Amino acid sequence: MTPRRQKGEGGITHRADGRWQGYVWVLDAATGKKRKSPYIYAATEDELEVKLAVERVRPPVLTVAGALEFVRRETGATTVVLGFGSEAVPVAKVVAMATPPTSFERE
Repeated sequence: MTPRRQKGEGGITHRADGRWQGYVWVLDAATGKKRKSPYIYAATEDELEVKLAVERVRPPVLTVAGALEFVRRETGATTVVLGFGSEAVPVAKVVAMATPPTSFERE
């Protein structure tokens, strides 16, 4: 019987076709909650463990709104230039433009 894995190591199984498959729990950047990664496949168990370790430390994908909010929070910037030769636009306005609506209201 295979020994129990430590927390955070993910699930690893040996498939009937000889390959190994596994998953890990990752942070979903959109919701901020943990979710199961798509299955990852490898020829050997050791190779799969390396792939899962890489997946565990991969940073979540950051949205434009999240990146701008991070810059505002870390640097205290209140405006941002959107392109060459354009005027500075308030960060809050750009974040509002980049953030998808959570609900659609009738006007």
